[in-house]
Order: sequence, then C-alpha cells, then structure tokens
Amino acid sequence: MVDKAIEELVRCTALSRIVYGEGHWKLAKAYVQLADAYFHFKNYVLQAVYHCENARNAMLSAVQMTESQLEKANILDVLMRIYLTLGRAFMAQKKYCDSEQALAKADKISQQRSQMSCVSSKESTNWQIKIATLLGRLNANEKKFAISSSYLETAIDLTIKHRGNDSIGLIPIYQDLGHVEQAKGKHANHDRAIEMFLQAHSIASANYSEGSVELAETACVLANAYSNVGQMDADTSAESYLLEALTTYQSEYGPNHEKTLTVNDEMARLAVRMERQEVVC
Repeated sequence: MVDKAIEELVRCTALSRIVYGEGHWKLAKAYVQLADAYFHFKNYVLQAVYHCENARNAMLSAVQMTESQLEKANILDVLMRIYLTLGRAFMAQKKYCDSEQALAKADKISQQRSQMSCVSSKESTNWQIKIATLLGRLNANEKKFAISSSYLETAIDLTIKHRGNDSIGLIPIYQDLGHVEQAKGKHANHDRAIEMFLQAHSIASANYSEGSVELAETACVLANAYSNVGQMDADTSAESYLLEALTTYQSEYGPNHEKTLTVNDEMARLAVRMERQEVVC
C-alpha cells in the first residue's frame, strides 16, 4: 500500500514537471511531498534529502511572482515543508548542526506565514507545535536537556490551549519529555519521567478503548520507566503494565509476534530481578 502511494507521488511529480515546468512552486510541492513520504513511511533518509534538494532547487531556479495572498501563503508553505523535512532527515543522520539550521528556517518561515490574513490561527498553531516538538527532540539528541524541555513544554502548552487536555497529540510530546528526563543518567529524576509517561498513558486511556494496541504501546513505555527505578514497588507497577500490554499483543498479534515476544522477555527479566530482591529482603 505504501509502495503504491509512493509510485503515485512519483507520477505526480513527473506530471507537475510537464505541466508547470522546472521552476514552479507546484513542482517543488510535489518533490517535498515525495520526500516526506519516503521519510515518514519508508525511513529512506537519503531519498528524503535528495528530493528536498530538488524541491529547493525548483524554488530557487525562478522568481516566484504572484499578487495573490493565497498563492504567497502556498509558496511559503512549500518552503517551510522543505526545511522541516530536511530538519527531520538531518536529525536522523545525526547532522545536528544542519538540522538546527533547517528547523530555524522552517520556524522563521512559519512565523512569517502566520501573519498572513489567509492563514488561520489553527493552522499556524499546528505548525508551531510540530516545529517546537522537533526542536525539543533535536536538543535532546545534543544533550541540551534544559533547552529541549523548554521547547517540549511550549509544545504541550500550545496543544492544551488549542486542542484540550486529552488531545492524542500530547501523547508523543509527554513521552519525549519523559525520555529527556531519563537521558540525564545519574541526574535523572525518575519520578518526573514516570509522571510524564503516566500522563501519556492516561490520555491514551481517555481516547482509546481497553485492549487497543495504542493503549498497549503507552503501557510498555510506562512499564519501562517504572523498571528503570530499580525498586520493588516500581517493579510491581512495571509488571502490571507489561501484563496489560502482553494481553493486548497476544490477542491482536498472537504469541509469536515480535512485540509479544519482546514483552515476554521483559517480563522474564523483571521476574528474575524481583525474585532476587525478595531473596535479599
């Protein structure tokens, strides 16, 4: 299904070149859509960068002249998406300096575009949230934990303000904040990390039915956070959430699926550690 969709995007790109020519923003739009598909669905980072460069070259090869405010907004949208996708791709390649520069350009274009009357506040906020989240992840990768947390908290505040406390968009951001706290090593505040993962799991519980895969995923992340504490009470909580996830995975995927086997392994390791703790006590 994904391969079929990418084939269609390749055809759309070729058609856009024929219809609009090499220097038109609509060709650049086709390129960046193809780049995003390669990155998001296939994790093909090199292809994503390649097609983003094609998109950027298309934008730079001719002056994009228009009197229409809507078309100007569309042109800025394409430019923003180019740099946003480049930022994500460079981050995946651990080219953090290049990623930061690309995301900074995306942020600047987003702010410029948000001032246009034809761009809704909802759309502008959605892009603010995406860019802040990506900047949070980038700074976490660079071990700039305070800056990372600041960006992620901004993304959370914007999401709560515009989408509500139970928005599913909060789930990955709370999890990112939890991972930032865990990444501090011996300076990590495990209680704060668990609080973030609990928030994510609570939101998942409010949005998904019991026994859903989405709920199992957040339960696994939460179980891992409790397991990292290394205390008997925390291990008991970890076991409970792992069992919740295991029940779902067995029901949805069967006993031999990779996710089922992974949770089984985690439960076995946890059981051994809990047994040792009981012997010590």
